[in-house]
Order: sequence, then structure tokens, then C-alpha cells
Amino acid sequence: MIDQNEKRLRNPDRDNLRRYAEPTRLCSSQRRIKANRFLGDSITDGWRLTNIFPAAISSIAASAARSPAKCWTYEGRRDRYQASAVLILAGTNDIARGTPLSTIENNLTMIADLADVYRIKPIFASVLPISDYHKDVNPRYEMSKQRSPAAIIELNRWIQALCSQRRYQYVDYFSQMVDPSGYMKADLADDGLHPQRGTV
Repeated sequence: MIDQNEKRLRNPDRDNLRRYAEPTRLCSSQRRIKANRFLGDSITDGWRLTNIFPAAISSIAASAARSPAKCWTYEGRRDRYQASAVLILAGTNDIARGTPLSTIENNLTMIADLADVYRIKPIFASVLPISDYHKDVNPRYEMSKQRSPAAIIELNRWIQALCSQRRYQYVDYFSQMVDPSGYMKADLADDGLHPQRGTV
């Protein structure tokens, strides 16, 4: 009885990846379809990408420290179609989990290597700044406890250097969203982490 209750409580699709089952099925049925890919976390997931890019598919990898081969595409179907480009926005969750920056960097490098092998144009985005401005509303909104602004800056410098070295495009969200205190501008995210819809 305890085992049955635990099975009921355990969510087999914690990240609700079923949302991507239909776009993946459509891509899988056409071997040569061109599609834009967006690889990231809940920030990327909130973009409502298909409203802007009808052929877009988000592969949400909550952590860049996951196996890059597994998070590269939903259900690992990278051999089923050829993407034109992939935008990678990852790293903030890894920092929050205490993952060493060297591990995050190694995994982002492997994702870049996979993109090169499959001749997909990688576009790397900076990790967004965070803020503590709304911690009075909810103590969980004190983001700097887990996401050190210094670590975010260091990782962004590394990502920018990787892009410069390999001639990838670097999308600098950070500098557009940070305030003079080094935090995300207060009006951009109510929780200090996830930008309001339409911000990014």
C-alpha cells in the first residue's frame, strides 16, 4: 500500500515535457524539416516560442549539467531532423545547485560540440541577472542566496569567450537587464529570476 501511494505521488513528467510530444512527432515524421531549437530552463520555457517561430521546438533542460546528449533534443531524437540553429540559455539552475562552474562549462562545450557535428548554428545567451528586491513579498525571492551574482558574471565571461573563440553569436541579455547594483532591474521579474512575459 505504501508503494502504491508513493507511485501515485511521484510525477513521471515533472517538467511537463508532454507539451513537446506533438511538435517532436511532426519533426520526426519529416527527416529533412528545418526548425529552430531553444535549449534552456524555465526562463526559456516561458517565452511562448511557437507564437514567434512556428517551427520552433523547446528542449527544456532544467540543468546544463545534465548529460548534453540527453538534453540536446526532446527524447534524444537529434537524428530525425536537421535544425537550422539552436539558442542555448542555461546555467542559472546549475549555479543554484552548487554545480562547479567548470562542470557547467564542460557541458556547455559538449553541447556546442554536438551542434558543430550536426552542423547546427549555436547561439549562446548570457545567464540573466537575479535580484533580491522582492524578498519582502516572499522570502524565496531572495535569489542571491543560491545564485551568486559573481558566479553569474564569471560564467557569462566564459560563455562570451567561447563564442569569440569559436565565432558563435553571443546574445547579451545580462547587460540589458542589470541595474547599477548588479541586480536584475526590479520591474523585470516579480520573483527576481523569471522575467515577466514579453521582457526577453
